[in-house]
Amino acid sequence: MSALDTLFFRDGKPFSIGEESWAEGVFPPFPPVFYGALRTAYFAANNHEFAKAGQEKDDPTLKLEIKNIYLKSDVNSLFPMPLDCVKENGRDKNSYHLLESKKVNDFDCAVSNNSTQYVLSLPDGVSKGKTLEGINNMLLDRMQLVSYLQSEKIIRAYHLKDFISKEAKVGIGRDRFTSSSADTGQLYRTNMSRPATLYASLSMVVEFSGLDLSRTSLIKLGGEGKSVSCSKDSCISIAFPKVNEESEEFFKIYLATPAIFKDGWYPKLENVEILAAAVGRSVPVGGFNLKSKYEDGKWKQFPKPLRYAVPAGSVYYCKGKMLDAIGKYHGKTISEERGKEGFGIAYIGKLSMEA
Repeated sequence: MSALDTLFFRDGKPFSIGEESWAEGVFPPFPPVFYGALRTAYFAANNHEFAKAGQEKDDPTLKLEIKNIYLKSDVNSLFPMPLDCVKENGRDKNSYHLLESKKVNDFDCAVSNNSTQYVLSLPDGVSKGKTLEGINNMLLDRMQLVSYLQSEKIIRAYHLKDFISKEAKVGIGRDRFTSSSADTGQLYRTNMSRPATLYASLSMVVEFSGLDLSRTSLIKLGGEGKSVSCSKDSCISIAFPKVNEESEEFFKIYLATPAIFKDGWYPKLENVEILAAAVGRSVPVGGFNLKSKYEDGKWKQFPKPLRYAVPAGSVYYCKGKMLDAIGKYHGKTISEERGKEGFGIAYIGKLSMEA
């Protein structure tokens, strides 16, 4: 999907009429944006089936399942930076360190509410007095991600701002059915994203199954229904790490997309013990239903229940049978809710730990 204009994808923060006038955006958008756009494109091309939308048995898009989501610039496929990476302030822009796991008992702390046996800390070779830079909005290309999953050092990363131009926009709310000016208090300002700079452009790649969109060349995406051009692309695969022994029991789970777990940040995986985790701040994920409902004399769209997701790039340090984990979870969803929408796409990586 390649943008033809600026795009806007809202975060999950409240944006109430008369209370908020500034809407922050996110990029890339959350998985439900793509899922909804694909369903909308199908019904736009097959409007005789729109009456079936949302029906439990007859909806023709029920089999739609998103298999992968990533960004692409030129020939590079880009993924979120793993959150167990840190960078010293002022050092080479491509110098990163991987955090190391240490037992909670090794720290001189009197009280801890940590629910895992291990915590992540700076490697011994990194000065504790150094300040660290954030890695938010950093990206890895496919080859660097494969190296990371092989437990090799990251030598190159990209910043999202190198591919995105921000443009402010002022607008006023309008009635979506009459196109007339809205009531008082609906003047707003948004921060639009243009996936292109003077030096590079960015496209969004969505791998999916269960829906035929072979004749679709344009799709409406995000706020204001901006169009993106669509074209077929070859699927990529992320190689899983080589397992030296069948009994190898320590491994990482890296999340390429946000995931929703019933216990907040803690996933429940069969025969897998979570030893430590590097997770970011939870992100609120909402959305609106495809079909409108008639209420109070108007057609209205109703929001979906708000959920808090573990952000993309989060990493879990695990104990279990690594070969089994590769078969069950590598390149598949581990999200406990809305997995078919593209939440929780995970990859398995090597991990060196002492029991």
